Amino acid sequence: MVALQPTRLWEMMPALYSTNFNTRDEIKSNIPRYTPNPFDKKILRWTGRYKSEEDIPPTIP
Repeated sequence: MVALQPTRLWEMMPALYSTNFNTRDEIKSNIPRYTPNPFDKKILRWTGRYKSEEDIPPTIP
């Protein structure tokens, strides 16, 4: 009879976030990012997340 060895959880599941740190402005992670359109920018300002459209980064999570 073969004994089953327990597997470690981190070996079974992929990482949910990146552990690679980047010194550039570009963020590399597994989180999907997209470019907001003008309507998205208005909503982000309206909700108070950003104070002006200039504060909104080119890509957001």
